[in-house]
Amino acid sequence: MKLNNKGFAISTVMYIILIMALVLIVSILGMLSSRKMTLDKVKDATLTEVKSRVFAKIYNVGDKIKVAGEYYYVISRSSRRQDYVTALKEHPLTVDEVNNNKIGSDGENHVNRYGSTASGEASNENGYGGLTYYSSENCNQKGSGEIYTDCKKDYNESDIKYVVDAWASSTFNSGELIEIDGNKARLISQPELVNDLGCTSNYCSNSQYNWLYNSNYWYWTMTPEPNYHHHMYTVDSSGNVRYCNMTTDELIRPVINVYKSAIEEE
Repeated sequence: MKLNNKGFAISTVMYIILIMALVLIVSILGMLSSRKMTLDKVKDATLTEVKSRVFAKIYNVGDKIKVAGEYYYVISRSSRRQDYVTALKEHPLTVDEVNNNKIGSDGENHVNRYGSTASGEASNENGYGGLTYYSSENCNQKGSGEIYTDCKKDYNESDIKYVVDAWASSTFNSGELIEIDGNKARLISQPELVNDLGCTSNYCSNSQYNWLYNSNYWYWTMTPEPNYHHHMYTVDSSGNVRYCNMTTDELIRPVINVYKSAIEEE
């Protein structure tokens, strides 16, 4: 079939329109792609600026911060080069927080299994959860007898580590805590109290940081007392850093290593 001049002209116009439409579509797609790249660059630059501003913030010992709705006190200065803060929980874990996290990563209940109460539940200490540092069949005060032939003083073997790890896992989102020396959360140590926080001669009542102790409770540290194989250092209600039998019920004030980006602004 032969096209007349009129049909040829119409076909030519249609081809031109089609080509123009394709050129227009390609141009629009190119502009959209360029715009997306520009927006991505702006977003990346903004995030970098925000992160730099967050990480550049200095936290000093004694600063009070809020993480996951709870307050903590900074126990080690965090410089501009550090992206995390180490802080002590303002209050000990409650009875419910301990009991809700008593099942460790090994599937076992680690709360007061063989201690002075041996109830499998945290003791209620004014609403806070008391539990043994470590207890076993050969490390306990069950009834009137006492057995201390196999007591574990290493924090990594303690019942408390299982509870603290479970509490941290259930309290914080993934990526909010950083692991330092094998722990994202742990107990405070006696050297930190004495060397870093001013508890001179093992008396925190001498420290400028009165939040280190409370007249209503004692709490565990992760430091063994060197002269007794079943004693750990605690902070008592008068601010004394003193040793205590690991099979008694004391409270837990966790220390966390938290990324600065997870600290809530107020």
